[in-house]
Amino acid sequence: MTRRSPARLWETLAAEQPGRLGDPSVFKSLITDATWPSFTVTTKEPTFFEPGLPAR
Repeated sequence: MTRRSPARLWETLAAEQPGRLGDPSVFKSLITDATWPSFTVTTKEPTFFEPGLPAR
């Protein structure tokens, strides 16, 4: 894990509060299994959200 990753933040916070934030070390060997792709859409065009509408 990189030094500035969200996982590193989790490790730091979990170390400060043992037992309250889970155990981030469990996921170190399963990085690809513990992540998922995501995306954000910013649009004013409803076509993306309403299947069946013709594209303009």
